Amino acid sequence: MNCSEIEYKEVELTQVMVITQMYCLTSYHHENHFPILIHKLKYSNRKDIAKYLGRILGERVFETWATYSWDVIIPIPLHYLKKWHRGYNQSELIACGMSEVLKVPMVADAVERIRYTKTQTSLNKEKRRGNMEQAFRITKPSLLHYRRILIVDDVCTTGATMLALIKELSKLKGIEIGIVTISST
Repeated sequence: MNCSEIEYKEVELTQVMVITQMYCLTSYHHENHFPILIHKLKYSNRKDIAKYLGRILGERVFETWATYSWDVIIPIPLHYLKKWHRGYNQSELIACGMSEVLKVPMVADAVERIRYTKTQTSLNKEKRRGNMEQAFRITKPSLLHYRRILIVDDVCTTGATMLALIKELSKLKGIEIGIVTISST
C-alpha cells in the first residue's frame, strides 16, 4: 500500500511525465522507528541500515507490483562533495539492497548531481524547488533510453528532488518511471 502522504505529490510529479508506479514503505511518524533508522543512516555512518531497508523495500515492491518488472534502478544522486563528506550515498545503498531482492541492475552513474545544493531540511516547498533547479544531468543516456526506470530515495518530503530528477529524465526517449521511497513526510 502506498503512503497516503505521497499521493498528493503524484499530481505535481505527473505534470512533468507519467509516473507508472509510486510506492512508499512508511509514513515518517515520530512514533515509529523509521525516523530513527533514517537519521542513523544519514548522519551516523550506519550503512548497514540502508541495505536492510532496501531489502525490505524490494520485497514490498515485489509483492505490490508482482506483475510489473523494471529494467534499471537509479538512486537519487548526491553531489560528489556531499558524498565525499558523508562517505556514501544512502539512496544508492538502499537501491543496492533493492537490486539484490528484485534482481534488477542498479546504475548509480547514469545520472549525476551537478549542483551542490543546500540541505533541504530547513527550506519550504518553493525554496526546495528552487534549490533543486537543474541539479541533475544525464551522463549515460544509452543506459536509460527505452527503459523502465525505478527511482529510489530515502525520504520524500515535498517531492522537489524527485521533480528535478524527473524533469531531467523526461529528456529521454521511451521511458517509464516508477518512484519508491522508504518514507514520506
